[in-house]
Amino acid sequence: MNPQGNQCCREFLLECAQKVGLEGAAEFLDDPNNGLQEVMEDLDKYSSNITGVPYYVLNGKVKLSGGQPPEAFLRAFEAAAN
Repeated sequence: MNPQGNQCCREFLLECAQKVGLEGAAEFLDDPNNGLQEVMEDLDKYSSNITGVPYYVLNGKVKLSGGQPPEAFLRAFEAAAN
């Protein structure tokens, strides 16, 4: 926390970044699109009905959701190869 008690002010973030040697912090904070790529990836996942982790799509046609036994992966790879 900074002396003013505000953890989220720009100056405090830049000071912390400088102390740990992080370059590009000011540019990142100033970029109105920062985080946009991550948001777009999340939107793409949810629009594809991906709600479980892990989630695999093989060759764009075979989908596996959640933890799977090795046999399920073998069947999925065989199906994706055909």
